[in-house]
Amino acid sequence: MQESEIRGIGVSIPGEIDPASGICMQSPRFGWKNLPFAEMLAERVHLPVWIDDDANAFAVAQKLSGVGRDHPNFTALAIGAGFGCRL
Repeated sequence: MQESEIRGIGVSIPGEIDPASGICMQSPRFGWKNLPFAEMLAERVHLPVWIDDDANAFAVAQKLSGVGRDHPNFTALAIGAGFGCRL
């Protein structure tokens, strides 16, 4: 793969995320508060960076390519150190 083929990076983070601003409002797992994660990573890799809550990213992945792809209505429940649910 050539470097020019990479169009951006997506990162899922456990916690409260503002995807529009790229800010991790809080992540108790990492101890982060109001961290401009997307901007910080974008400055290092020189590519666009998008972030989202890990439960939401899990649900999107399952809807696009996983067990939810053949269902018009789909809910994903992620249980681990915390839990999240997305419709």
